[in-house]
Amino acid sequence: MVEKLLRRSQFRGGDHIGEGEVLGRSSDRRALSLNQISPLLRRTKDTSKVHSYYKSGDLGLTLFTPTAAALVFIVYDICANLDDELKYIWSSKWTFPKALYLFNRYYGLFLVTICEESVMLAFREQVEPTVESVGSKLYKAAADISCIIRVSALYNNKPKADFIFPLYGSVRWANLVGRDTSPNEAKTNLAGCGIYFVSLSGELKRHFIAAWVLAVSNAAHFLVLSLAKLWMSAKDMDLSITYTDWSDPSCVSPLLVAIVRNGVFEFVQLTGIQALCLFLSLYRGNGFFFPLVWPWMFAMYSYTGCRLILNCEACWGPDPLILEPPKRKKIVYLPCSL
Repeated sequence: MVEKLLRRSQFRGGDHIGEGEVLGRSSDRRALSLNQISPLLRRTKDTSKVHSYYKSGDLGLTLFTPTAAALVFIVYDICANLDDELKYIWSSKWTFPKALYLFNRYYGLFLVTICEESVMLAFREQVEPTVESVGSKLYKAAADISCIIRVSALYNNKPKADFIFPLYGSVRWANLVGRDTSPNEAKTNLAGCGIYFVSLSGELKRHFIAAWVLAVSNAAHFLVLSLAKLWMSAKDMDLSITYTDWSDPSCVSPLLVAIVRNGVFEFVQLTGIQALCLFLSLYRGNGFFFPLVWPWMFAMYSYTGCRLILNCEACWGPDPLILEPPKRKKIVYLPCSL
């Protein structure tokens, strides 16, 4: 059965296995995409031949390269912050930020290692629908919530800093629901290699673009409010702002500096990778760039979401009762046990 399906799935411009699963034009029979192999796994329980077929093809190397790089990045970041994680996270009481940290940290590792490389595993049929469709949305939301918690705490839960979050959340999740319910009238005659682009209809592609624009907007909002707090902090201290003043560690709260630094990191990382995706998808027309992007998206959410919480804990110490740093005025930061 598998061999028949594989023979039928040889590349001929415009042929396709299932709705929305486009085959590009190529003379190489081994270049099956994940979207084309997945139906094979759902149609047969004998995955050994698909497994060997996948491993022997060029697709495995093409898709595994960015996944392996993202995996190395996540593992390195975990090892680099293991001491602080054991000190400030594992030794503290169970709170929502602690659970959020662990979810950001280890679910990204799970997504990269299991979901990205489980095309050859027999249990992908059971894992893929829930983990990839629901879990990835929760993972992105967890990173956004990390930004929201940090900004809310930075402004001491003032309404002027919190007003955008309910609006952002409602619009973003309404967009996700619309994306999942929109029909995909994808074209099946796209030229080029099918493993890099998934064909999307105009309506569905607009939902994807809107979702990523909202994610970039949240990162930008986080960065702007952090920089605004830094400016207000310096102004409240009545300092003449010079380079020497800014470089003096006693000038501004180290916690605030850490928040701004991580805000810049997240803004640059997420904006860069999402701008690349949007540019390629718009340049492609109806195609949307997936395989090389998702592993790094997971890696960046894991990195930034955890740093936002871990660096604050490191500045404040493990005691959740400390509400403001010593010898600092007019800078109040809530503990992580919100």
